[in-house]
Amino acid sequence: QAARLACQRALGLEPDAFRGHILMARIALASSNLMLAQAHLQRAVALRPSSPDLRARLAEVMTQRSQFKAALEMAASARALNGDHFGAGVVITRCHIALGRLATAQNLLDQLEQQRPNGPGLAKVRTLLALRQRSASAVAAPAASPQDVASSASEDVEHDVAPPAASSQWVSAPSSDAGLAAPLVDTAAAPKGEASTREGPVEAVWSAAPRRRGVLDDIAIIHALILRSLKVKHRGNPFGVAVELLRPIAVIVGHYYLFWVLHRPMPGNAPIIVFVVGGFTVWFAFSTTEMGAANASKHSGGIIALNGVTDIHLRCAGAVWPILFNLTFCLLAMIPLKMYGAELPIPNLVLTFGVFAIAGSLGFGFGLLFERLGSAWPAVKVVEKLLSWILYISAGMYFCVATVHPPVIADIMLYNPLVHLVEYERHAFVSGYPVSLVNLTYPLCSAVVLCFFGLLAHKWLPASA
Repeated sequence: QAARLACQRALGLEPDAFRGHILMARIALASSNLMLAQAHLQRAVALRPSSPDLRARLAEVMTQRSQFKAALEMAASARALNGDHFGAGVVITRCHIALGRLATAQNLLDQLEQQRPNGPGLAKVRTLLALRQRSASAVAAPAASPQDVASSASEDVEHDVAPPAASSQWVSAPSSDAGLAAPLVDTAAAPKGEASTREGPVEAVWSAAPRRRGVLDDIAIIHALILRSLKVKHRGNPFGVAVELLRPIAVIVGHYYLFWVLHRPMPGNAPIIVFVVGGFTVWFAFSTTEMGAANASKHSGGIIALNGVTDIHLRCAGAVWPILFNLTFCLLAMIPLKMYGAELPIPNLVLTFGVFAIAGSLGFGFGLLFERLGSAWPAVKVVEKLLSWILYISAGMYFCVATVHPPVIADIMLYNPLVHLVEYERHAFVSGYPVSLVNLTYPLCSAVVLCFFGLLAHKWLPASA
């Protein structure tokens, strides 16, 4: 930690310090932060573009992050500078294996074995290629030759794994469960017809045909990340989630008694509690989703080094939980009041779900966009804070837009997409609440635009160190 802070201070004084970027890359690799290591290695390559060793190391980190096509291009550029660079050749071979080009990988492996028979990483690549060739031949037609099978396998594989060199070692299956570990069983000496019954569970995973990751896999990853975040945040306490209720309860109770003391009339004869809950839960859904999308990956603890987990998975997990939490709070907040005899209406569930989905999408796009813009240009962070306060003041927590005077102020406030969502959430509780000036089309389009540009910024703008 001290070395990382010292390097950050040094790079702040001299951003183009080559040694500082190299040291930061080493520190990031030691803490399994591959994304940070890749960022500093890319900067080091930009400072020393003629170094094949740096390009080969960057390609290796890209391979560990499953960026096989980019790693292949970087390793090829290293070989262009030094045609006999062994490390770049190993990375190129692994990328071809991951991309399903087994025949090309076999040719490159033969060349590397002639160059250095016992070179570093060669045994791992040799074993990986053998297992991939075995899985390819297992799913091919009996009449097809191994060369035909290898040349026909051209699909991109989403994850790159490194099996052990010997069957007596213990390995972990590269799945999202990450709990399957068993020694490989030697099936070569098994009698004919018994190989499948004696095959260990891990070997079955290694020899299985690769498949693309689907939407259900992404949902499972996000679900696992949400549970992990809650466990880390609340230290495994099952009642820790109740602590998160303190802030919204305090804010809502305080504003309820404020409006009650002021004897403020509510539009559409809506109860004060409906006016307050409908406004602040939508705002909390937006603001907490924004923070989750912007800050979820800053304290990932190296979780993005796991196979299949990306930075966007962490940000989605940081955004999904606030939406679910505030939606549940909004729907269940009326239950204690009903138990004490309060006559409160049952909300329109479809409209409520739609309002919170749009509010969460707005927060996700807003946080993602301004996080990357603030990383590239620090002055944008001041604009973000100012814009957040403007959105809060004009979101309609303290007024109904239909009763604002003069009307020109209401017209200006309608440019805030949150005011449309707040008004419709109150309308979901009380059907007589006026919503003639607002609509859901404008906030929906705003959410789509923010998410689109936020994802573009996440892809093209550099992340902060």
